[in-house]
This record gives sequence, structure tokens and C-alpha cells, in this order.
Amino acid sequence: MKINLKKAKKMIEAAKKEADKIEVPMVISIVDGAGKLITLERMDNALQVSIGLSRQKAYTAVVMRNTTEEVGKLAQPGNELYGIEVSVDDLV
Repeated sequence: MKINLKKAKKMIEAAKKEADKIEVPMVISIVDGAGKLITLERMDNALQVSIGLSRQKAYTAVVMRNTTEEVGKLAQPGNELYGIEVSVDDLV
């Protein structure tokens, strides 16, 4: 799916609604198919560290074609992607 700014803004709004629902202020990043940032929004009271992490998580999901949760599992000691985060810039 190709994502333009209009779609990205709709995605941001949907993510903010979910963040409000679970009462966790977040930084939300939307990237294109190459992992390049389209837009980012930091909710009030979201952790500052989440600015970089949000963009990196979005990038990781796109370039790995998987959720960051699943990539995290594969990157645990003894698994096939162990150490990948130190081998490839911007993966988290």
C-alpha cells in the first residue's frame, strides 16, 4: 500500500485514539515503503526518548516486513537474527 501524507495523517489520528484509549501518550511515526519518514506526531506527555524510537520502530517494521515484536523475538540470543540491531543502522 502506498502511503501519502493524507493517509499518514489518518493513520496518526487512529493511533492517537488508541493511545488515548489505553491512556499511554505516544510518539507516532509513519514511514513510506522504503522506511523514510512521512510524518511524526508527539502526544502531550509522551517520553522524549520515544521520538527516535518511534521512527526506528516504524523503519524496522517496514524493512524487515514484520512487526517489531516479532523481529525482537528473532533477535534474542540463540535465534537467527541475534545481533542484527548492531549490524544494521536504525533497527530497533
